[in-house]
Parts: sequence; C-alpha cells; structure tokens
Amino acid sequence: MAKIGVLIETKDGEVRKTSLGVLTAARQDPEGEVYALLLDPDAEGCRGLLKQYGADRIVAIQTPEAEIDSFPEGQAAALVSAVDHFQLDALLGSSGQTGRDLLARVASLNG
Repeated sequence: MAKIGVLIETKDGEVRKTSLGVLTAARQDPEGEVYALLLDPDAEGCRGLLKQYGADRIVAIQTPEAEIDSFPEGQAAALVSAVDHFQLDALLGSSGQTGRDLLARVASLNG
C-alpha cells in the first residue's frame, strides 16, 4: 500500500483549489493512504474539506525555529521530516509558486 503525501497550499486560511485537485489525483489508488500536509496553522478548520477530497490523514506541520509560513528553508526541512516520519512513498503538490519552490527544496534535502 502506497503512502502519498500532498502538500496543501493555502491562502488566508483557505485551501487553494489546485491543492484539492492534487489531493483528488492522489486518491486514485484505492489501496493507497493519502496524507494532507498543512503548513498553515490557520487552515485547521479545513480538515472536513480535506477529508471530503480524499485525505486519510491530515498533518499540521510546525517548526519551533521560526514562523513556518515565512521561512521556506524551515518549511522544506519540516516537510522532509514529515516524509521520513510517516514513511511516505511520494510527495505531491501543485506547480504554483509555493509548491514549485518547496518541492524543489524538499527534493534537494531528501537527495
């Protein structure tokens, strides 16, 4: 069973529609387990919506070093830790500005 992580992008506490599309695509494997990875602490109220779009688990990622929403290096390191901790087989995200930047950083850290 594949474990797939999806980077959930938000704006003003609301989930971006592109993230919902990626979440739906990740759900295509009926045997797989989909993890929605949230970097925005204000998006906690979106749990029901993320479940509706196929998330099996919703993980709010936090880091003690700095405010995670303004520190891309910390965001990437926290995502790598989540990938390792949950033993995810893949990490998906949209190709928006945030996703493109963070997924590249995660790939370089995860080697």
